[in-house]
Amino acid sequence: MWIRSQSKKSLSNVNQLIINATKDKSKYYIFGYSERGSDTLGVYSTEEKALKVLDRIEELIQYQYKLTFCMPADDEVVTVKKRVNYAEFRELEEKKKDGEVEV
Repeated sequence: MWIRSQSKKSLSNVNQLIINATKDKSKYYIFGYSERGSDTLGVYSTEEKALKVLDRIEELIQYQYKLTFCMPADDEVVTVKKRVNYAEFRELEEKKKDGEVEV
């Protein structure tokens, strides 16, 4: 799967993703592994946020959208207790843009 890094400086065709925390658990890194080695794709302030990003990537794989996933910035990741269906979420966002839904 092609993934563009959070810094926008790397575009990698990764076959494995791993979350790794610093010793003090102040940062959670998502590493992508490919034929050429590993890349840091994103850094998040909590494990919950890093897991949420992996959930989003998993949904893209599951639904086979075949898109390039761009790692969001830490402050762009909103965590909720309920799992969100991102296809429905994107559809709602499009309706908001088109003025079909009041915010």
